Amino acid sequence: MPSIGCWSAESRAVGWIYRLRQGLARIATLWRPPDVGPVRDILSAEAFALFGSMSAADQGHSLEALRRLERERPVSPDLAVAALLHDVGKVGGGLTLPYRSAIVLLEALRPQVLERLCDEAEGTWRAPFAADANHAATGAERCLAAGCSKWVAALVQYHDASPKEVPDDLRADLERLQRADDAS
Repeated sequence: MPSIGCWSAESRAVGWIYRLRQGLARIATLWRPPDVGPVRDILSAEAFALFGSMSAADQGHSLEALRRLERERPVSPDLAVAALLHDVGKVGGGLTLPYRSAIVLLEALRPQVLERLCDEAEGTWRAPFAADANHAATGAERCLAAGCSKWVAALVQYHDASPKEVPDDLRADLERLQRADDAS
């Protein structure tokens, strides 16, 4: 699957309140890890192993995204899997709290600097910036390798993209996933 690249203008437009709430939720997982029991009924063993490799904070975020989708209306099995695995591409990327905080600040204040930080970053201190920028493509590859459907991989691949940039048949599920992701 092609890479979407670094951050889009839409991703930079995400509000500070959302980012602050997301950060507080991440910190809360240090004291109260998410209950991942229900996930076993949704994911295959391979996909559950992927989910288990995610940080507790990313697991909690993904579970909340799925809950939001379910409250809206019924969720297809593929959309449920995509909601749970949409950030699996961040695993192993070195995205510690300081890096995540720097990304949020740079997205808002100096997006052009953030764009430069993800170029030629492999093996350097800048690698986490590139990992975050490319996590959707990485996640899609991991989902396919774990036996997830092509639909799941496509939703994961494009979950940070503008709906105008994706195939028409994917748009409805993608917009639902993005609303749930942004609200979680």
